[in-house]
Amino acid sequence: MPLVVAAVIVSIASSLPLFGAYLLGLHGNLVVPGEVFAAGQIIAALLCLPHIVRELKQHGGWPV
Repeated sequence: MPLVVAAVIVSIASSLPLFGAYLLGLHGNLVVPGEVFAAGQIIAALLCLPHIVRELKQHGGWPV
């Protein structure tokens, strides 16, 4: 569970530059904030993987 909490923190923190740039009206140059956001989302997803694998092993696979 601590990794999932860390993933949530990374996800929120990585979205702040993109959200800030949007609020400041920097619509023409969202490349760098967008890259930070994308990288943060990938890191957040990777942090969740151990938890997801553990849950799948515990419950016998994907729920159908």
